[in-house]
Amino acid sequence: MNWDLFFRRRAEALLGIYSFFCLVALIKRWDLWVRAVKALIFYLLIPSALTLSQLVSYGVHLGPRIPALANAFQESQVLKEQLRHHALLQIEASELRAENERLREILHFDKKSFPDYLVCEIVARDPGNWFASVLVNRGEADGVRAGFPVVAYAEGHIGLTGSVEEVSRRSAKVLLISDPLSSVSVSIGSQKELAVLQGQGSNELLLTFIVPQAEIKDGDEIITAGLGQAYPEGIPIGSVIDVEPPSSLSFRKAYVRTFFPLSRLKELMILTTKKEGS
Repeated sequence: MNWDLFFRRRAEALLGIYSFFCLVALIKRWDLWVRAVKALIFYLLIPSALTLSQLVSYGVHLGPRIPALANAFQESQVLKEQLRHHALLQIEASELRAENERLREILHFDKKSFPDYLVCEIVARDPGNWFASVLVNRGEADGVRAGFPVVAYAEGHIGLTGSVEEVSRRSAKVLLISDPLSSVSVSIGSQKELAVLQGQGSNELLLTFIVPQAEIKDGDEIITAGLGQAYPEGIPIGSVIDVEPPSSLSFRKAYVRTFFPLSRLKELMILTTKKEGS
């Protein structure tokens, strides 16, 4: 047998064999056999057949929709950008509202008790020591001098925040009362008990050198005592939140919370004259 000839004419031979079986099937009416063979073939190839048919179906239906999908994608990108811009506008509007509220509070500042002051904005803080000091945008050109007391008006309260430590032409460094190196002579409550207020690097301050027999309690207001030249008398600071029990052996301690968080302040007032009557 010439196998080379068979392989060259293989397609014609297979077509002839297929045609022969189809003719025999038609003559003999082997419908059951044909259906059985088709069922077997579909059983073996059904996953591939279904997948192929689905792909063809998707392709037929997807083709006309490709331009619409491209337009939808572009529109979604535009909408995302608009939403991002809208979110930024909302944040900016919220910041402006907060600033407006703070400036409105400053308008209610006690001008009778503190007639001369400069409003300044905090422009920088030390990230490593948030409660130590701040930099404000007022300096020698505005009449600021080292040692000037600094207060704030927030949440309906006037409160001492620190004093000017260093001054340059257009800026000044303010040492906060929350700095551990800061100390203020204060008066406690209606009994005017004297003590020293020290910073602890937080919004809570420490009262020291309280005499054992002092009558103080939680809620007593703390104001500056005016001893020395650092701060004038009568500037509010905060209120007592915890007192050590009396002891006849040593001075007592107490803890004070400022009227407003020093860490959230944005604007300050530098007092250029002492409080009246001091």
